[in-house]
Amino acid sequence: MNGFWNRQWQLSVLLISLLINIIPAYAQNFCPTSASAETGGFTVPAQVCAGKPLAVTGVLPGLANIRYVYQYAGNGIPGGVASTNNIYTSPGSYTILQVAAGNNATGTFACRVVEVLPVTAVAFSTISCANRVVTLTYSLDVETIRYDFLTINWGDGSAPSTVVLNHTATTGSVKHTYSGTATSYLAQVSGAYTNACTGNLSQQPVKIQTSTAASPTISALTSDATKATITYQGASGYNLELYKKDAGGVYAPTGLTGTSGGTFTIPASPTDVTCFQLVAKDVCGTSDQRSAEVCSLVLTAKPEDKKNTVSWPAYAGTDPVRLYRVYKNGGPAWVGPTSPYVDDIDISCSKTYCYMLELTAGQTTVRSMSTCVSGVDNGSVASPASAYVSVQPNGVNVQATLPTVGLPSPYTLVITRAEGVGAAFHPLGVSNDRSYLDAAVQTNSQNYCYQTAIQNSCGVLSKPTPAACTILLTKTADGRLTWTPDSPYSNESPQSYQLIFIDPLTGVSDKKSLGKVTTYTPDPDSQVTQYQIAAENKAGIESYSNPIEVELGLRVFVPTAFTPNGDQQNNSFMAKGLLAFWATFEMTLYSRWGDVVYNTTDKNTTGWNGEINGTPAQSGYYGYRIRITDATGKGFERTGQVLLIR
Repeated sequence: MNGFWNRQWQLSVLLISLLINIIPAYAQNFCPTSASAETGGFTVPAQVCAGKPLAVTGVLPGLANIRYVYQYAGNGIPGGVASTNNIYTSPGSYTILQVAAGNNATGTFACRVVEVLPVTAVAFSTISCANRVVTLTYSLDVETIRYDFLTINWGDGSAPSTVVLNHTATTGSVKHTYSGTATSYLAQVSGAYTNACTGNLSQQPVKIQTSTAASPTISALTSDATKATITYQGASGYNLELYKKDAGGVYAPTGLTGTSGGTFTIPASPTDVTCFQLVAKDVCGTSDQRSAEVCSLVLTAKPEDKKNTVSWPAYAGTDPVRLYRVYKNGGPAWVGPTSPYVDDIDISCSKTYCYMLELTAGQTTVRSMSTCVSGVDNGSVASPASAYVSVQPNGVNVQATLPTVGLPSPYTLVITRAEGVGAAFHPLGVSNDRSYLDAAVQTNSQNYCYQTAIQNSCGVLSKPTPAACTILLTKTADGRLTWTPDSPYSNESPQSYQLIFIDPLTGVSDKKSLGKVTTYTPDPDSQVTQYQIAAENKAGIESYSNPIEVELGLRVFVPTAFTPNGDQQNNSFMAKGLLAFWATFEMTLYSRWGDVVYNTTDKNTTGWNGEINGTPAQSGYYGYRIRITDATGKGFERTGQVLLIR
């Protein structure tokens, strides 16, 4: 029997040798297509780390002359090795082929796939922050991202930190607070696989931060109607975040962040004190330093009689106030240590005064929102120096002379009117100028008296000026002109009167001084059609009365004789008068027997030349009739006789 088995063994060895040396010439894949098709058998781990030993175990009993191809590529049966241990140096997926001789002297085959995992060291960096806090930041590449977790040994004797990876994130950070007093440590990081192996170790020294950055500062806080503007500075390398104190007195982050310096703008009510603080956080997120508390200013301005009181609550910030400054209408007005400030300099009624409060506390300047008020002045208001009135074609012009001292700005000229001398005064109107036109008057039938006063924008009214009355010019039944003696000047009587008259033929006006009389009798032969009185005061200011129309009667001159002898004197017979007032005209001459010898309607003709149908008429008396109407339709007729002399 022993001889039989020896022969069988020898045949198997020969068969394996033939398979290894002859079959490679054929590119056949000898890995069984399924587990049931396998004739050999062995066991290896599903995963192994690069550079770590791989051991073949669980070899199927009864196999002889076993060879292993550890990087089988499916191309026949390349030369294998008998060793059951192998080290892969590069990560990847590898196929292991087992070739052996079975108990029946036939070749056996089996294949296994092993995944070789990378063991690349993990790159990391550390940043030392305040309070011995260190942030370790790791970075993963295409190989290290395959680790299932990281182990961090901080080097201070504390328990290692484990970071579970998700094979997606390529970076991450871990914080650690070092205990003790040492300033230098060695941090180590290694990657590992679940149920597999640990990667290569990476390490680097950690230096503990011992210096402290300067506190951040809020250099300016300025309030307006809707927001607060904050200017700040901080140490380089720190993240700065603005905190705001809530109603409970607790500071909470606003979400506004910056770096070394800049400006924050945040909604804020100007009527509420709002406090802020700047927090400097290092890259570890540690709140290392805080600025002083800086609070807004709420300014109140209250108008009083000839003064404004500006006040504010005590400053709520932590730094002591070095100085308060009050600005008035953009310019400096006051510097002092405490509230309030009373401004009694040049306060006028209804003038706008805007105040802004500024303080210096520590390194911070705080400015309030500008607050504006209208000035109040309840004192007396200066009256107009004088006033006068004058009748104009479109009404009565009231003119005031403003005071040179004490005139409010702005002012309103208030005018009152009485329906004649001795009547009660009633409000008439106002003007923002020194004059006023009263168009609702009947100056031809009555005179009016006026008073003027000045009102400031607070409603305070000055004393009125004495009455100034219009001049009413009238004509009496006997033809005289008279006018009211009441002065058109509030503070004086007229120095003189002048009569203004208009020539009806030329339309030219002229004046005649009348002194201080208030009546005038026109010349009955005067051709004036309109009169007007002008009063004059010491300053030469004239005040006019209403104009009055004078009705002129039709005056006609008719000669009693004429001599048509060619001597250029009295050669014709014609009615004469103010032709401008003749609207219609007709003149007819008759013989002694009643026959018409001449007729004309031309008022501009030279008249009858003493001829009848071109033949000189006989000397003697001839009758005439003259008819004239004026522009008003009033008629005039005269009859009589004229003597023709040859």
